[in-house]
Amino acid sequence: MPEPDLVTRIRTKGGPLQDLLVQLDLHRVLTVAQLARATGTTGRTVRSRLERLRGARLVDGTPDWTPDGGTSHWWLSAAGARLIEGTRVGYRWIAPSGVSAVHAAATAEVWLALREYGPAAGIELTGWRSGPAGRQGWEPTDRSPGRLWLTPDAVARLSLTGPDHNGAGTVAFIEVDLASTNGDALQKRVRRYLAYARDQAWAETYPHCPALLLLTTTEARAARLARAAGRLLDADPDTKDSLLVAACAAVHEPHRAVREACWTVPGPTDADVTLAELLGHRLAAAAIARDRVADPDRADQAWWLWRAAVSPRAQEQLADEAATEALRYLAADPGGLLDMDPELAEQVLAWWAPHDGRGLRDAPHRLRQLLHERHRQLWIEHARSLLVAAGSATGDDPLLAGIARQLAEGRLLSASQVAQLDRPAGSVRTRVQRAVLGDYEAGRDRAVDAQIQALGWRARRRADRAQLADAYDAARLLVCDTCALVYPRHDDAGAERYIAGDGCAHCAVGRLTGYGRATAVPTLARRLDLIRGQLP
Repeated sequence: MPEPDLVTRIRTKGGPLQDLLVQLDLHRVLTVAQLARATGTTGRTVRSRLERLRGARLVDGTPDWTPDGGTSHWWLSAAGARLIEGTRVGYRWIAPSGVSAVHAAATAEVWLALREYGPAAGIELTGWRSGPAGRQGWEPTDRSPGRLWLTPDAVARLSLTGPDHNGAGTVAFIEVDLASTNGDALQKRVRRYLAYARDQAWAETYPHCPALLLLTTTEARAARLARAAGRLLDADPDTKDSLLVAACAAVHEPHRAVREACWTVPGPTDADVTLAELLGHRLAAAAIARDRVADPDRADQAWWLWRAAVSPRAQEQLADEAATEALRYLAADPGGLLDMDPELAEQVLAWWAPHDGRGLRDAPHRLRQLLHERHRQLWIEHARSLLVAAGSATGDDPLLAGIARQLAEGRLLSASQVAQLDRPAGSVRTRVQRAVLGDYEAGRDRAVDAQIQALGWRARRRADRAQLADAYDAARLLVCDTCALVYPRHDDAGAERYIAGDGCAHCAVGRLTGYGRATAVPTLARRLDLIRGQLP
């Protein structure tokens, strides 16, 4: 029987039950694990609250036949939608089918990945609309009959926190492809985005034409979609510079899409880049397009610098990791490079602009020399900024461990990592560790108690509780190979939560590996000593 006052309490007082309803309204379909991450509670608590809401006929779900009787996907019932949206009794609510439920949950996973991994990658999620909530209509400029409509799987509003962008806002259309449709259907959708860009239907809503981000299942499918999008863009030169299309094969691991260089962009920028770089390129291209009105020559120079920085052909001809890294860092802000380092900008333009990658020869000795000098200067600046930040930090911040590893290996930081060093110290490590583990330790203690109780009385007397706990940890924990944070393999309902090879959300550099290697991870202090030894 439903609780008689539950709906009234939710309507008048809100609380954690309302939080679950709000999340389901935002995403339409979520799993228990996703709701636990979205609300900062445990899976066990979420299941209990969902059962109360289902008892009040406010939510519904599909069975997954797990031993605890849980459900795999949850959504609002018609009554739940009316409660949250204030819709009157005429509201039509259609429960999602199996395919649409899986698709909606996969789209929500992208939102979670942006929220959890974005800050460490220099991306702040500031707004999210999924499904029909992101639908847009416009009148076509070619006077074709009827109104055109665009319904992305999601619309993400983001801000880039790196020093080159200083919190600049950007927008992206998200398309989630689970390989349930053929390539022709996806190309048809891309054509609709082209029409949207060509008609500048975005102008009254967004600061620039949003990037189109396609998350799909395999590398081959991502490359095929990128090539197809490139052909469509080449056939529409008036729109080519307005719409940025990128694809990646991380639809089942969206955390990789947020933090790794796994995005493929068609055309002259056909290289794997990170999401932060991709969005930065979108902002740079939009700024260059605006500057063309005021100063066409300078805008063209900025355009060539930017293309040199992201071109795989330029990286190939530089044939030098340090030089490539310096060029990518400096030319991410082409206007700043023109103003602050005109000699280097002139050398890059003389080498790149006449060729645009075609017939390009090896980089001149002077250009390589300048880039090496800039790389060393930038590395020293980044290293000193890290030492200052580490000296003022209250605790072993995992983010600093990731930054220290990069610098100790001789690599530059990203613009977003530099921005992180200028901010106040992050969370104390012990607080971060408690949040990651959740109620793992309580579950371990219960499991060890059960093991001991299952033994005979004589064996119970000889049982070593600490040894049993260590064996339990070895089988169920992973450790980051950079910041040494410990992650549970499974959540409290037994579902797989983290796997070996996953990226660490807190240092943004490390990978999760077996718990037995915890003692081999270098400390932050050790890496800082290595960096000090490389400074002049």
